[in-house]
Amino acid sequence: MTLSTIDQQYLKVVEDYPYNLEMVVENLQYVASYSDEHAGIAYLMGRIYYEQFYNFEVAEEYFQTALALDNTFIKTYCYYAELLTEIEQFDKAKKLIEYSLTIPGISKSTMLLKEAKVFEKQGKFKRALKSIKKAQLAAIYDNQYCFLKSEKSRIEEKIELIKPKDKKKNKSAEKSKTKSKTN
Repeated sequence: MTLSTIDQQYLKVVEDYPYNLEMVVENLQYVASYSDEHAGIAYLMGRIYYEQFYNFEVAEEYFQTALALDNTFIKTYCYYAELLTEIEQFDKAKKLIEYSLTIPGISKSTMLLKEAKVFEKQGKFKRALKSIKKAQLAAIYDNQYCFLKSEKSRIEEKIELIKPKDKKKNKSAEKSKTKSKTN
Protein backbone atom coordinates (compact mmCIF):
# COMPACT_ATOMS: atom_id res chain seq x y z
CA MET A 1 0.00 0.00 0.00
CA THR A 2 1.31 3.42 -0.88
CA LEU A 3 0.20 6.74 0.47
CA SER A 4 -0.62 9.61 -1.84
CA THR A 5 1.73 12.56 -1.82
CA ILE A 6 -0.84 14.72 -0.07
CA ASP A 7 -1.36 12.08 2.64
CA GLN A 8 2.40 11.85 3.18
CA GLN A 9 2.65 15.62 3.50
CA TYR A 10 -0.32 15.70 5.86
CA LEU A 11 1.35 13.16 8.13
CA LYS A 12 4.49 15.33 8.29
CA VAL A 13 2.45 18.43 9.09
CA VAL A 14 0.19 16.87 11.72
CA GLU A 15 3.23 15.42 13.52
CA ASP A 16 4.72 18.90 13.89
CA TYR A 17 1.54 20.56 15.17
CA PRO A 18 1.54 22.46 17.56
CA TYR A 19 5.27 22.29 18.28
CA ASN A 20 6.60 23.98 15.16
CA LEU A 21 3.89 26.34 13.97
CA GLU A 22 6.00 28.16 11.42
CA MET A 23 6.87 24.91 9.65
CA VAL A 24 3.31 23.63 9.96
CA VAL A 25 1.82 26.71 8.30
CA GLU A 26 4.47 26.67 5.57
CA ASN A 27 3.87 22.99 4.85
CA LEU A 28 0.09 23.40 4.96
CA GLN A 29 0.34 26.07 2.27
CA TYR A 30 2.50 23.71 0.23
CA VAL A 31 0.07 20.82 0.66
CA ALA A 32 -2.93 23.04 -0.09
CA SER A 33 -1.32 23.94 -3.42
CA TYR A 34 -1.69 20.25 -4.39
CA SER A 35 -5.33 20.06 -3.39
CA ASP A 36 -7.78 21.88 -1.19
CA GLU A 37 -9.91 18.77 -0.89
CA HIS A 38 -8.23 16.90 1.93
CA ALA A 39 -10.25 16.50 5.14
CA GLY A 40 -7.12 16.27 7.30
CA ILE A 41 -5.75 19.54 5.98
CA ALA A 42 -9.09 21.32 6.53
CA TYR A 43 -9.30 19.84 10.05
CA LEU A 44 -5.80 21.01 10.93
CA MET A 45 -6.47 24.49 9.53
CA GLY A 46 -9.58 24.57 11.72
CA ARG A 47 -7.50 23.71 14.77
CA ILE A 48 -4.95 26.38 13.96
CA TYR A 49 -7.61 29.06 13.60
CA TYR A 50 -9.36 27.84 16.75
CA GLU A 51 -6.39 27.26 19.06
CA GLN A 52 -3.81 29.73 17.80
CA PHE A 53 -5.69 32.67 16.31
CA TYR A 54 -8.98 32.36 18.24
CA ASN A 55 -10.75 33.10 14.98
CA PHE A 56 -13.78 30.96 15.67
CA GLU A 57 -15.67 31.86 12.51
CA VAL A 58 -12.86 30.77 10.19
CA ALA A 59 -12.16 27.71 12.33
CA GLU A 60 -15.80 26.66 12.03
CA GLU A 61 -15.66 27.03 8.25
CA TYR A 62 -12.62 24.75 8.11
CA PHE A 63 -14.22 22.15 10.39
CA GLN A 64 -17.36 22.18 8.25
CA THR A 65 -15.23 21.76 5.13
CA ALA A 66 -13.39 18.84 6.70
CA LEU A 67 -16.68 17.09 7.48
CA ALA A 68 -18.08 17.85 4.02
CA LEU A 69 -14.98 16.28 2.47
CA ASP A 70 -15.02 13.24 4.75
CA ASN A 71 -17.68 12.88 7.42
CA THR A 72 -15.81 9.89 8.87
CA PHE A 73 -12.67 11.92 9.66
CA ILE A 74 -13.18 11.44 13.38
CA LYS A 75 -10.62 13.93 14.67
CA THR A 76 -12.76 16.78 13.40
CA TYR A 77 -15.74 15.97 15.62
CA CYS A 78 -13.89 16.39 18.90
CA TYR A 79 -12.47 19.84 18.14
CA TYR A 80 -15.53 21.07 16.29
CA ALA A 81 -17.76 20.13 19.26
CA GLU A 82 -15.34 21.92 21.57
CA LEU A 83 -15.45 25.03 19.38
CA LEU A 84 -19.25 25.04 19.22
CA THR A 85 -19.41 24.73 23.00
CA GLU A 86 -16.91 27.56 23.41
CA ILE A 87 -18.99 29.90 21.24
CA GLU A 88 -22.17 28.74 22.97
CA GLN A 89 -23.83 27.13 19.96
CA PHE A 90 -25.16 24.43 22.25
CA ASP A 91 -27.88 22.94 20.04
CA LYS A 92 -25.48 22.63 17.15
CA ALA A 93 -22.87 21.05 19.42
CA LYS A 94 -25.38 18.53 20.79
CA LYS A 95 -26.48 17.51 17.28
CA LEU A 96 -22.86 17.13 16.17
CA ILE A 97 -22.04 15.01 19.22
CA GLU A 98 -25.15 12.89 18.78
CA TYR A 99 -24.25 12.23 15.15
CA SER A 100 -20.60 11.54 15.99
CA LEU A 101 -21.63 8.74 18.34
CA THR A 102 -22.91 6.79 15.32
CA ILE A 103 -19.54 6.81 13.56
CA PRO A 104 -17.56 3.58 13.87
CA GLY A 105 -14.21 4.06 15.54
CA ILE A 106 -14.96 7.32 17.32
CA SER A 107 -14.15 7.45 21.02
CA LYS A 108 -17.59 7.41 22.59
CA SER A 109 -16.18 8.32 25.99
CA THR A 110 -14.48 11.40 24.50
CA MET A 111 -17.61 12.54 22.73
CA LEU A 112 -19.78 11.93 25.81
CA LEU A 113 -17.32 14.06 27.76
CA LYS A 114 -17.83 16.78 25.12
CA GLU A 115 -21.57 16.42 25.73
CA ALA A 116 -20.98 16.85 29.46
CA LYS A 117 -19.01 20.03 28.74
CA VAL A 118 -21.96 21.41 26.77
CA PHE A 119 -24.30 20.81 29.73
CA GLU A 120 -21.74 22.14 32.19
CA LYS A 121 -21.29 25.38 30.26
CA GLN A 122 -25.08 25.74 30.27
CA GLY A 123 -25.12 25.30 34.05
CA LYS A 124 -26.95 21.96 33.76
CA PHE A 125 -24.64 20.15 36.14
CA LYS A 126 -26.85 17.12 36.84
CA ARG A 127 -27.19 16.44 33.12
CA ALA A 128 -23.43 16.89 32.80
CA LEU A 129 -22.98 14.24 35.50
CA LYS A 130 -25.21 11.84 33.58
CA SER A 131 -23.07 12.31 30.48
CA ILE A 132 -19.90 11.79 32.51
CA LYS A 133 -21.30 8.53 33.90
CA LYS A 134 -22.11 7.36 30.36
CA ALA A 135 -18.59 8.34 29.31
CA GLN A 136 -17.15 6.32 32.20
CA LEU A 137 -19.11 3.28 31.04
CA ALA A 138 -17.78 3.76 27.51
CA ALA A 139 -14.16 4.28 28.64
CA ILE A 140 -11.88 1.38 27.81
CA TYR A 141 -8.55 2.77 29.00
CA ASP A 142 -7.44 3.45 32.57
CA ASN A 143 -6.20 6.96 31.83
CA GLN A 144 -9.55 7.85 30.25
CA TYR A 145 -11.48 6.44 33.18
CA CYS A 146 -9.29 8.22 35.77
CA PHE A 147 -9.65 11.51 33.93
CA LEU A 148 -13.43 11.08 33.83
CA LYS A 149 -13.46 10.39 37.58
CA SER A 150 -11.72 13.72 38.16
CA GLU A 151 -14.18 15.48 35.85
CA LYS A 152 -17.08 13.89 37.73
CA SER A 153 -15.61 15.04 41.04
CA ARG A 154 -15.16 18.58 39.73
CA ILE A 155 -18.78 18.78 38.58
CA GLU A 156 -20.01 17.33 41.88
CA GLU A 157 -18.10 20.10 43.66
CA LYS A 158 -19.85 22.68 41.49
CA ILE A 159 -23.19 21.17 42.45
CA GLU A 160 -22.21 21.51 46.12
CA LEU A 161 -21.23 25.13 45.54
CA ILE A 162 -24.64 26.05 44.20
CA LYS A 163 -26.68 24.12 46.76
CA PRO A 164 -28.59 26.52 48.93
CA LYS A 165 -26.74 27.05 52.18
CA ASP A 166 -29.99 28.14 53.81
CA LYS A 167 -31.15 24.54 54.26
CA LYS A 168 -28.35 23.87 56.73
CA LYS A 169 -29.04 27.11 58.55
CA ASN A 170 -32.79 26.43 58.61
CA LYS A 171 -32.25 22.97 60.08
CA SER A 172 -30.00 24.42 62.79
CA ALA A 173 -32.55 27.12 63.55
CA GLU A 174 -35.36 24.55 63.74
CA LYS A 175 -33.35 22.42 66.16
CA SER A 176 -32.71 25.44 68.33
CA LYS A 177 -36.41 26.36 68.38
CA THR A 178 -37.39 22.80 69.24
CA LYS A 179 -34.88 22.69 72.11
CA SER A 180 -36.00 26.03 73.48
CA LYS A 181 -39.69 24.99 73.38
CA THR A 182 -38.97 21.80 75.33
CA ASN A 183 -37.05 23.70 77.97
